[in-house]
Amino acid sequence: MTELVVAVIGAGNVGCALAADLTIRGARVRLCTRSEARLRPISEVGEITLTGVVSGSAQVATLTTSVHEAVTDADVVAVTVPTPALPFYGGPLAEVCTADQLLWLDPGHSGGALFLAAEFERRGGPTGMPVCQLSTASHGSQ
Repeated sequence: MTELVVAVIGAGNVGCALAADLTIRGARVRLCTRSEARLRPISEVGEITLTGVVSGSAQVATLTTSVHEAVTDADVVAVTVPTPALPFYGGPLAEVCTADQLLWLDPGHSGGALFLAAEFERRGGPTGMPVCQLSTASHGSQ
């Protein structure tokens, strides 16, 4: 079995919880956010620690501000940013995503999948890409 590679876009509460949980479960995770300052504490400590239902520490494979670096050749692209941040990520995602990847909006309320589909079409991005959209976040976190 090959290692699952997941690009987690967004390093807020949901993105960090998801990245750590997936890492603990054996996935190779690339955590991406637009702010180097947001990644700095994770980089300095060297891991994300989870407590609660899921517990443990995870050394996320890649911390980056580059959507291209995070998404290239990933199996799953998990977008964990709030809806107002989608315009920032829509263009870069359209440029690098492929129809072979699963696009996972976590959460995807407020028409996130529709927005990204329109952005992908407008920018010549992939067509026929499978999309999973949750109405609430997969991980409750603080």
